[in-house]
Amino acid sequence: MMAPAVPPGCPLTQGQYATLWRIARGQSQAQIAALKGHSQQAVAHTCRRARIALGATTTTSAVLLLVETGWLDPGDLRWSRITPAQAAYLRAFDELLRARTREQVQTARTTMDRHLAAIYGEKGRFVPRFVDRVRRQRQAHGPKDELDDGLLKNVERMAA
Repeated sequence: MMAPAVPPGCPLTQGQYATLWRIARGQSQAQIAALKGHSQQAVAHTCRRARIALGATTTTSAVLLLVETGWLDPGDLRWSRITPAQAAYLRAFDELLRARTREQVQTARTTMDRHLAAIYGEKGRFVPRFVDRVRRQRQAHGPKDELDDGLLKNVERMAA
């Protein structure tokens, strides 16, 4: 199956878009290389250039960015869907990778913890160590967004 054309406004070349589209559909870099008759290093280089063009640090976050901006149809993903908490966790992880100062690292880790707790909450699982941490963060800073407000409600419901 051929990859669709690059959507208007997307900063990727057709080759970069096609590579990320195939990865989103579950193909490995080795499979893409064999299909296209390229080396695996060439496919890896294409992925790197695509991440740079999108400002993403990982291929997964590049695919997520394509979906969030509407440049990639979520139906093309090999997983059924990514939840808002999972998307937020991946964005926070990218921020951690970009962090340059100790404060930025701490902020990113705290945000990752919040979203990881939300992921557990979505799955109906309870992780006790998050309860106190989330409550302390909420008391110190207040809710940061709707997800944080929903997270606290889920955590308190699970702790009860």
